[in-house]
Amino acid sequence: MKQLNPMLQFEMGPEEAFWQEKMIRSIKECNSMSELKEMATLLTKIATMRQVAIKGLVKDAMDLMSNQVDRDILTRLTNSDPLQ
Repeated sequence: MKQLNPMLQFEMGPEEAFWQEKMIRSIKECNSMSELKEMATLLTKIATMRQVAIKGLVKDAMDLMSNQVDRDILTRLTNSDPLQ
């Protein structure tokens, strides 16, 4: 499996590799400008939808981490002894 980003450890699985190869071949073999435009339009829609999903997931993850940090700080403040 091909590693996309060594820092984040994302790996392309066999399903993604298959889909990618299928799309590349379809584009290379396409002789119709209208079909090529349709493929480009659909791929643009897919890319946009994925970006929206990624942004939503990142926001949710950041909100969860922020809430956990807030809870940790509150716990430390309420459990600390001010005389120490």
